[in-house]
Amino acid sequence: MTDPSPPATLGRAGRDLWHLVQAEYEFGPGEAQLLEAACFAHQRHLEAQAIIDAEGVTVASPQGTKANPAVAVADRCAQTLARCLRQLRIELPPDDLVKLKGGGGRPAVVRRGKAA
Repeated sequence: MTDPSPPATLGRAGRDLWHLVQAEYEFGPGEAQLLEAACFAHQRHLEAQAIIDAEGVTVASPQGTKANPAVAVADRCAQTLARCLRQLRIELPPDDLVKLKGGGGRPAVVRRGKAA
């Protein structure tokens, strides 16, 4: 089991996700690194989304209107977050309940209080 404290470099959004997942699961060192990557991706996704909300999906440039670069950042971060959570076999349903995702094999993470 790893230290349940989030990395000091995570912002609020990343720490919130860290605490949400850590409250339900225990992680080994490898899984904790994946969780950290997921939390950073979540944090960056929200930062990029705030830029998109403020500036729109397109921006003016000397060459004319172009796609806001934050759209690509948000997309990549969302993909990274989904990939990390999938590797951890964690599903975050819309109501924010964290549960193990079925799919055979031993889960990468173990729900607190239950044996693997």
